[in-house]
Amino acid sequence: MEQEQDSDRGEGEGDRSPVLLEESSDRGGDTASAPSSGKDAKHEVTNFPELIEAVAQAVGLDSSALPRNLRGAIAQYPERVEGAIAYLQHQQQKRKIENPVGYLYEAIGSGWNLPVSETSSIVPQGFNEWFNEARSQGLVVAAMAIDGIHYTLHTQKGWIPTVQLMQQNPSDAG
Repeated sequence: MEQEQDSDRGEGEGDRSPVLLEESSDRGGDTASAPSSGKDAKHEVTNFPELIEAVAQAVGLDSSALPRNLRGAIAQYPERVEGAIAYLQHQQQKRKIENPVGYLYEAIGSGWNLPVSETSSIVPQGFNEWFNEARSQGLVVAAMAIDGIHYTLHTQKGWIPTVQLMQQNPSDAG
């Protein structure tokens, strides 16, 4: 724990995390420990600089000022980071988040994500124009997300993934 005490005495907030991570990575190279333990978090975090930048931007800090525990969560759960950022941003639109750093840390660690109905990324690009044209031709009648995939109801074929249907029936519009 002496190492933590030494790093807490640093003048700048941004100096604490990199120094602690660098010093702790020199302590024997135990790669079997969890990334959040700090023993190999520096190595793993450097594998995700784009995630570090995205998190820093989402919480309004410089990437060097991100707390060690948040960096550890990013290293441990890189696949959860983008969903957690989207969740934070969605919640910030609804209400004021007093501690976005802590909120994002909890979101990453707990795997918080937006429900599929609240994300628009599953709607294929150009869908609205294509759907209106296909509906005017009597080919489709409805569309919706089912288990995270966007489907369109074809009048003769039933529910078909929208991307597949758009490829089979390209729009004449545009």
